[in-house]
Amino acid sequence: MLLPPESFDNETATEEDLRRLLENPDPTANGANSRTVRTRLAGSCAGWHRRPQPSELYAAIHAEGPPTDREKCLLKTWVTETEWLELIQAWAERVYTLRELVFALHRAGITRSRHSRTLNRWANRVPEAR
Repeated sequence: MLLPPESFDNETATEEDLRRLLENPDPTANGANSRTVRTRLAGSCAGWHRRPQPSELYAAIHAEGPPTDREKCLLKTWVTETEWLELIQAWAERVYTLRELVFALHRAGITRSRHSRTLNRWANRVPEAR
């Protein structure tokens, strides 16, 4: 089960994070124009009638209201089809903070996925009382 959003950092990646996690990062391929998201969606959504763009996943993550069916499909695809490195590379490209991603997944009712355990390992750990 995916932990609640408040268990995760809301930290935006730095330029150093971007350089450390991506080979030859493109400063124009961030956020809604993420190269990592573009590459993954091109492979995972090849059979879709209308192929999604990185900006659609970005919008689905940052939306305030309930997700549309298409947004739910995009979010489900993202946490099912990606490799763990792609999850963190998209963070480095400022597609989301971990809290924003987890909040969007909870909003869409996606609390169990291939990467729930991986994401939970990145959650903040509350120090144990002494």
